[in-house]
Amino acid sequence: SDGVSTSTTQDGFEAGSPLHLATQGAVQIAAVGGVPGRDERYDLFLHAMRDLNNPVDIATLQSYHPTYPNEPDYSSYTIEDDPEDFFDRVTIGLVPLMFDAMIALGLSACSMEYNGTDHFDGYQHFAKFKQTQFQGATGNNRFHPETGTRLADSARFTLTNFVYVDTVGNIANFENVETDIFQDGEWVSVKSRTFNDGTTIPPPDLPPVEPSNIYIGFGLRIFGLLLASWTWAVSIGFTIWMMKNRKSRVVKASQPIFLGLILLGCFLMGTSIVFLSLDDELVSTETCSVFCILVPWFFSFGWILSFSALFAKTIRVNKIFHNPKCRRMKVTVKDVMAPVIILQTIANLILICWYIFAKPTWIRETTKEDLFGREIETRASCSYDGSTGFIISLSTLLLSVLGYTLKQAYAARNVSTEYAETEYIFLALAALLLVGFVGFPVLAIASDDTRARFYVSAAIIQVTCLSILYPIFVPKVAALRSKQRQEGKPNSGGALELSSRAGNNRTLISGLSLVRQMSGGILRTSTKS
Repeated sequence: SDGVSTSTTQDGFEAGSPLHLATQGAVQIAAVGGVPGRDERYDLFLHAMRDLNNPVDIATLQSYHPTYPNEPDYSSYTIEDDPEDFFDRVTIGLVPLMFDAMIALGLSACSMEYNGTDHFDGYQHFAKFKQTQFQGATGNNRFHPETGTRLADSARFTLTNFVYVDTVGNIANFENVETDIFQDGEWVSVKSRTFNDGTTIPPPDLPPVEPSNIYIGFGLRIFGLLLASWTWAVSIGFTIWMMKNRKSRVVKASQPIFLGLILLGCFLMGTSIVFLSLDDELVSTETCSVFCILVPWFFSFGWILSFSALFAKTIRVNKIFHNPKCRRMKVTVKDVMAPVIILQTIANLILICWYIFAKPTWIRETTKEDLFGREIETRASCSYDGSTGFIISLSTLLLSVLGYTLKQAYAARNVSTEYAETEYIFLALAALLLVGFVGFPVLAIASDDTRARFYVSAAIIQVTCLSILYPIFVPKVAALRSKQRQEGKPNSGGALELSSRAGNNRTLISGLSLVRQMSGGILRTSTKS
């Protein structure tokens, strides 16, 4: 810096001392007026100053030298005592910069007068000074428009390398070598720098640091795969049970097509956990980017299948039960599958447009840096930039399915089936609402933590699946086992018995058709296969 002179090393340092070891290979940056032989204007300045080294000009300069009677040592100094030393000093260091600063003050004052101003104050002069620009001895002089400071890119700087030469006695001697010059806005290398180890090979700025890449990790990955396997096992297990007992009254009453949709939907939602469990520790970045769209794709497909099946079942009950004026009513599978197909089509369109117009990508970002700005920790996640509209659309669709299912379940609250099916559907929905109430705020809080975000996401998906499967299927399994234990009791033929809590009539409803017959004040139906 300007506060340390290159003369610091002229007397050397004690060999082996901290000053010796610290100075060896060090570099000093300093502002200078110029470097001889590299700028014509600066060379002209040097020649002009040295031309003043004659008796007439020295006498003139000495006449301007102030005298201080109370400071005899200072007042006794004369240029004639050592003119060579005097003119050497005024051509190095900051003196050329001071010369140009004085020229700038004069030019700005002349500019004020040239513009018709015969007098001005210091504020006006300073304002004009900041606007002054000229080619001087030290380069293109330009000043900061607010502070008036000389702009650094218009000045000149040198790098001086302190190079160890030898040791004489107990003193380590150094040579000051100019290695680089900053001129006209760029650095120019003049000579190779010598570093602390005595070579010209630059050492690393700091010891290399290996960034810590945060991954999901083996333990959490196994946990996620176990959750997915659990969901698969439950879905497949209930599927096998359903197929094995498809002719039983319990399965017929609940309609295998709807149970199958629920099982398939939960299986797909569980599969999305697998894609969440894989990151760039195991697979490529491109593969992770594919997983970024597969997760919402599988989850939304599974969600729609499961919940559309649930509200289709409740629609079926509501259409039959809340139709007192009909003598005969038939509700087919085709009637209730229409909403499922429509919802899946809408979801497909949203996801396809999402993939085409705002394709998610897997990115790894720096989350921590050390004091020197070096990367020490990274975290990876799916980037959904530009996907806000698609996310809102898909979320709205999924929540609408959930909301409509709740509406249908509420409408069927007074319908009590033989296996209390509507009650268990409502129980499943209530459990999901609790999961969402607790899980999603925690997920938002943990969004910046890779492992916590994965744990909460996988847990929410798995609990969602089990909250649907267990309330729907466990009562049916228990009911079937109970019936199988009852030996000698006649089979009722597969009719599903419903009763209204609002009245005394009993209604028997078959799987697909309702035939209302009044006999002695009792409402009955016939079973059609």
